[in-house]
Amino acid sequence: MSTTLVFGGMDDGYGYENRNDLCEVLGATASFLAEGVYGTYRLTISDHADVIISSIALVAVSSGFKPMPAMLRARTDDEPAMRLLHLAALIQPRPMTVNLGFGPTVIDLATGESDALTVGISSSAVIPPLIIRDAAAIRERIRETAKTHAMDFSNCSTPRDVMLRIGGLAGRQWNLLAERLLSGRFADDLMTMGEAA
Repeated sequence: MSTTLVFGGMDDGYGYENRNDLCEVLGATASFLAEGVYGTYRLTISDHADVIISSIALVAVSSGFKPMPAMLRARTDDEPAMRLLHLAALIQPRPMTVNLGFGPTVIDLATGESDALTVGISSSAVIPPLIIRDAAAIRERIRETAKTHAMDFSNCSTPRDVMLRIGGLAGRQWNLLAERLLSGRFADDLMTMGEAA
């Protein structure tokens, strides 16, 4: 059985100083997701899981500017994927739509056996209460960043334009990820991206 989610003022404990810098917001969002799923074991995750987490962060931050056409899919027996699905829903600043020109990007959240074991070790609560509070702060930070950078994105008429602009402004890793998410080759390239990062 699988579940599909089509979704339409953090205090910087994540080591970031400029709260509205796109690269730092992307990093803080990815760090939040990794910590929310894997707890203190977040640095032991696979490259595959790291790319999935970065992808969700990019989609979430991009959706602060325009609704993003993406769909996250997780099997209910894959605990790390289900946690990511829940956290992704909690941090979305606005709904996401699925039919805007270039079609939905499907991010399959399937994780490996080692990632499942890591989650088993990290905690027993599906989403600890502190993480839920932090999700609200991340969501608000994404909204603040979108407001701060609104003029930088005034020429972006489509969600595709927004994601490519964010990738371009945030640096090579994020730019590569944006291009692959938008190309429709995401599932095929997932492991290659983990190696390139």
